[in-house]
Amino acid sequence: RSKFPHGETQEPNVCFHLRANIARFAVRPARSKVNDASVNETSYRSIAVAATFSPRFQQVVTEARRARDRFGSDLSFIYVGSRDEVAEKKFADVFGMLGLPPDSVVHYAEGDPADTILAVAARERFELLIAGALEKAAVHRQFLGNVARRLVREAGCSLMLFTAPELQ
Repeated sequence: RSKFPHGETQEPNVCFHLRANIARFAVRPARSKVNDASVNETSYRSIAVAATFSPRFQQVVTEARRARDRFGSDLSFIYVGSRDEVAEKKFADVFGMLGLPPDSVVHYAEGDPADTILAVAARERFELLIAGALEKAAVHRQFLGNVARRLVREAGCSLMLFTAPELQ
């Protein structure tokens, strides 16, 4: 266990990597005996994007498409909100702009964002969850928002959080 500045602890099954544009959390089940060297060699068969229609939505989907291409994975989306014409059009527009199949699977569900994302990811058995994350600044510290923090702590699959996703 590692101590963080706020007294929080990092469980031994969470591996944290930070680069300029991505906070990547490789979360492995506690029973797994995977060593840190093999985390980068993992191939994910199913990837889900925790989708919001934030200003960085297209960038997060672009990063997810790169992961899909790299691993040869199926790519699905989890959207916390109602399925209506507006939501379907936003997805269709982004799918078209990024060359994703127009029939890409979107799991629509309503409820608390973190609870809903975690429940859908577990039910569908996704191996990698991708999400955007906002960093909030405090005096000399950066920390993640509530939903991202819950995903890091509770996701039963690997997780990639993008704090500064890129289109290119």
